[in-house]
Amino acid sequence: MKLMSGLVEVALTVSVQLQTTQRQYDMENSKSPSDKASNRLEELQATISEVTEDRNRVAAEVKQLWLQPMLHA
Repeated sequence: MKLMSGLVEVALTVSVQLQTTQRQYDMENSKSPSDKASNRLEELQATISEVTEDRNRVAAEVKQLWLQPMLHA
């Protein structure tokens, strides 16, 4: 049960990180073209991709951990 709680905490942290990064990207993208930092947009997009991948991995682990006891019962 502690493992499941730990994974849920990690999932929450990753989701918050994804939301924060997405807001930063949206704010940078909404700036006028002369104020936009294109390298910053690229960095934020890369971070969004990485964090999305992390979130998907954690979600798969939670699902597997949740279903495992039911399959072996």
